[in-house]
Amino acid sequence: MADVVTTLATVKAVSEHFDEAARLAEWVQKQKWYGRLRDILRAKHNFLFLGPTGVGKSNLIESLRSNVPVDIDRAIRTLDSTTKTLKVDDTVFNLVDVPGDIGKADIRLDVIRRKYSGAVTAVVNVAAYGYHEHAGGTRRDAVTLKNTAKFQWLKDHQREELNATREWVREFAHLRSAKGLITVVTKADLWRADQDEVLDYYRGSAGEYHKELGAARTLPHTVVPYCSIIKKFYDDCPHSGLFDDMDRARVRYELIREFLTVAARD
Repeated sequence: MADVVTTLATVKAVSEHFDEAARLAEWVQKQKWYGRLRDILRAKHNFLFLGPTGVGKSNLIESLRSNVPVDIDRAIRTLDSTTKTLKVDDTVFNLVDVPGDIGKADIRLDVIRRKYSGAVTAVVNVAAYGYHEHAGGTRRDAVTLKNTAKFQWLKDHQREELNATREWVREFAHLRSAKGLITVVTKADLWRADQDEVLDYYRGSAGEYHKELGAARTLPHTVVPYCSIIKKFYDDCPHSGLFDDMDRARVRYELIREFLTVAARD
């Protein structure tokens, strides 16, 4: 509990330097979340984290639970579904990390069809605009000689994101209890220079991503840029230089705020 409560309190300190964080602090106060959540939110809220391997689901979850997240080596894969808790005052969020590896479809489907069928508060679809890092790839595969991400690597992995989305959308009958869909676009430190293009890709109503959402388009949908930890792509390709630790703290607060918003829906 201390981690997240401290996070919300820290917004006030951050607000001295960032207007957006100041607005967030004001929003939290106006919404009176602590008293409201004590009255309204008693049950645990199950947030299902879906997305292909390499988008950073596990890092994302750890970054929400700790003010100082530790980078998880790309060679370490999530082999089974795991659940971590995030507590905000009296509200408990179950953050369910579902393995994204192609060979783990049976585990994903078991989570959706059996373990959490009819009990999901929100679907968190994690993407990275193709900036996937995993044990199946190398620097040579992903990074050019000029230290930029290879165009084909990004396109191939954007396609993997679409395929992964299509898989869980086919099971949407089991997810109709969800109060919202949150698309979290991680690794914002890498793609920040192309922010308009990236966010339009996930927010646009005429693109491939919107099309693959299918029946899930009936859910309230929010796209949230995110950065779990600032690091070079495959430890070599520089990040944009336009995203720092204060930005990372800001988007973390914004995502927690979105969690609270979804949980409070009727």
